[in-house]
Amino acid sequence: GSIKQNRYRSGNLLAFIRVFKELKMKSISLWDIPTRLFHWLLVVAVTGSIVTVNLGGTWMLWHERFGLTIIGLISFRLAWGVIGSTYAHFLQFIPGPAAISAYLKGEWQGLGHNPLGALSVLAMLGLLGFQAVTASRIVLDGIFCE
Repeated sequence: GSIKQNRYRSGNLLAFIRVFKELKMKSISLWDIPTRLFHWLLVVAVTGSIVTVNLGGTWMLWHERFGLTIIGLISFRLAWGVIGSTYAHFLQFIPGPAAISAYLKGEWQGLGHNPLGALSVLAMLGLLGFQAVTASRIVLDGIFCE
């Protein structure tokens, strides 16, 4: 019994490895270097902004700098979404109603962000941009400042 089971298991393992090698997907890089840098610099800026606002006091100068950095990064991404490489273009990943419907039915096939992920990216960029711009206006106008 146990010898047959071991042969059966090793046979399945070899078959699995063979099928895995045949089905192994080719890896491609969708996001170019500027887009990747934007992603990680935005992570650093948002994290820095959160940390410095919680520290308060003299750290608020750094909080303002991180906010301005976020505005600069989002401005760059908006421009890069128009003039950048193919997969950086907003038209490439902004989903239409058909793509959203196909995704919700489990029928969507595509590269990069899925349709709901793409909408969440747009929402995040919009909210971060709105927050950074309104906060900078508050600082520039002297509202809530001593």
